[in-house]
Amino acid sequence: MAVPAYSQVDVQVRLNGPSGKPPLGVTSKFIDAPNIKAINIVIALFLSSASLAVLIRTYTKILIIRSTAHEDCKSWFSPFRASTD
Repeated sequence: MAVPAYSQVDVQVRLNGPSGKPPLGVTSKFIDAPNIKAINIVIALFLSSASLAVLIRTYTKILIIRSTAHEDCKSWFSPFRASTD
């Protein structure tokens, strides 16, 4: 089956436009969506709690246990790695 060839203009129009028509009686509102504040609050809560957990673990390993290992360094730099072990 042959794939139709589209010009770059057609591709950009399709990518920047809506994916489909909304149901009857519904108006799409992508800018200043009503639930964006709730999403931002949830993201902020999860990021702050994850950061707090990492800081508590680091504090415990360095100042209380006074022992670090290879996996401690891996936990700090794992978000920046392209592949996993």
